[in-house]
Amino acid sequence: MVCCTAGLVAGCNTLNVASDTGRNTATAEPAPAKPGGLSENLNRFIETAMPGESLVVARSPWGNQREIVAQDYYHSASGKKCRAVQMLDRSQRFLCLDASGHWVPVRHLGR
Repeated sequence: MVCCTAGLVAGCNTLNVASDTGRNTATAEPAPAKPGGLSENLNRFIETAMPGESLVVARSPWGNQREIVAQDYYHSASGKKCRAVQMLDRSQRFLCLDASGHWVPVRHLGR
């Protein structure tokens, strides 16, 4: 276990990195939710994670104690920056960056 001091995941108490799965997995205590409904930690992860990196969060819009795996960025038809994330059950969720700079869950209409 490594203390979170450099702010890779802001507001966290601990940061665990697992290498036995071939993926970097961070575990973070939740910071307060922002207007988009995501915690500060999850919002930052969605913005900065490389595809394949994962984060275990205590609370998310998709349930509690979820491991979320970052996928590629894409642009919506309206030009918004968006990103897919995958859950451990292989289902995908989609988020887009809103005007205030927060990631918000959106309904996927296809790419």
